[in-house]
Amino acid sequence: MNKWTVLLFFLPFLSVAYTQDTGKITDIFVSQNGSLAIKINSGKQGIPNAAKKFSCTSGSGWVGLSNPHSIIVSAIMTAKTTQEEVVVTIDGCEGGWFKIKDMYIK
Repeated sequence: MNKWTVLLFFLPFLSVAYTQDTGKITDIFVSQNGSLAIKINSGKQGIPNAAKKFSCTSGSGWVGLSNPHSIIVSAIMTAKTTQEEVVVTIDGCEGGWFKIKDMYIK
């Protein structure tokens, strides 16, 4: 019985800490310090799952990283060039942007 009590106590804390949204990359932002952000389906309406779960200050729906790995940059550029759909995993906020955890091209 005690095992069930412990399990029921911790169950609410085991919720998923990320969301996934699917769409095409419509905008790309880069800065000279290396920051990179994208919009999926033209903004916040294109990332409904992330917008529901996280309260980032980006009212326009930018999803990005302040210091992205080069493989993420390559995948983003490939997806934008080919206009393929992407699935972006969003894991909270990075500054005012929604934070990219990972991404794959469909």
